[in-house]
Amino acid sequence: AAGEKVDAQITAIDKKQRRVYLSIKAREVDEVEEVKSTYGSSDSGAVLGDILGKAIEEKQAQEESLVEAKAQKKNEEKKEPQQKLEQKNDENQKQKIEQKNAEAEEQKEPQAKAEQKNPEAEDSSITE
Repeated sequence: AAGEKVDAQITAIDKKQRRVYLSIKAREVDEVEEVKSTYGSSDSGAVLGDILGKAIEEKQAQEESLVEAKAQKKNEEKKEPQQKLEQKNDENQKQKIEQKNAEAEEQKEPQAKAEQKNPEAEDSSITE
């Protein structure tokens, strides 16, 4: 169809009629021949899948390792905020405990001062 993009090979050029002849099948055949010459030959009885099998497996292994690395990184990124939150909660708990201890000390101080000022108050409560 007009305007359609295809991968094709130029098979002939007719300068007189100003035409270019293209072939999609010829391009595919050339690609197969190129792969065979690079990775193996058809003389050995191997099919294209056998020839490319190892290359495909290596590519898949690379992709799987990338996916695993991304997943591991994502898990670590998720753990980081959680660890920070736990650390902050621990700090908040320590602050609360320290604050309660300080308040308890503040309450004890006036009682101790009152007892020092009026030691007879203790003795009188015991004698009654």
